[in-house]
Amino acid sequence: MPDDIQDLKAGFFRALGNPIRIRILAQLRKEPLAVGELQQRIGVRSSSVSQHLAVLRAHRIVVVQREGTRIIYSVEDEKLYEVLDGAGTMLERRVKEHARLLRTDVS
Repeated sequence: MPDDIQDLKAGFFRALGNPIRIRILAQLRKEPLAVGELQQRIGVRSSSVSQHLAVLRAHRIVVVQREGTRIIYSVEDEKLYEVLDGAGTMLERRVKEHARLLRTDVS
């Protein structure tokens, strides 16, 4: 695989590598939202939400649409949620396996 594709993938995963950004994306999964709406839903300052959205925008993970004076954010490609769901499934399995090992080790 060419280095530039690997670099793009690494950048994509770095952009996802923040819990606030994951929470933003979880909210955008439900519906497109403005900064203020995201701020209220995830309980983070507007300036912080804006900074995280800028990172997601730079990697074309979210896109902007204007509705009058409002700027609305949405996910550019819904396939993103397949990636996030897959990671969630992997992590659930890992946690269950660790719990099983801990129960076995205690016995």
